[in-house]
Amino acid sequence: MIEDLYAMPFLLQRQRHGLFAPFVDGLAESLTAQGYTAYSIRGVLRGTCAFGEWLATRGYVVDDVSDCVVAQFATEVRCS
Repeated sequence: MIEDLYAMPFLLQRQRHGLFAPFVDGLAESLTAQGYTAYSIRGVLRGTCAFGEWLATRGYVVDDVSDCVVAQFATEVRCS
C-alpha cells in the first residue's frame, strides 16, 4: 500500500524499517478508506516514523507506549 505514496525509495525504506513498520500499511489503508489524501497520509506516516525513531533512541518498544510516553514525546518535540 505505501509503495504508492512514495516516489523516493529511501523514504519508503525508512517506513519499512522503523519501529512501526508492521503497522504502516494498515494505517495507510485505514486513512485512505476514511478519505485522507496521499499528502495527508504521508504526513501522518512521517509523524509516526519520527515517533518510532524517538522511542527507539530511548530504548522503548511499541509495548512501552502509554499516555505518559506520548506526552513526553509531545513535550520534547514542541521544545526542540
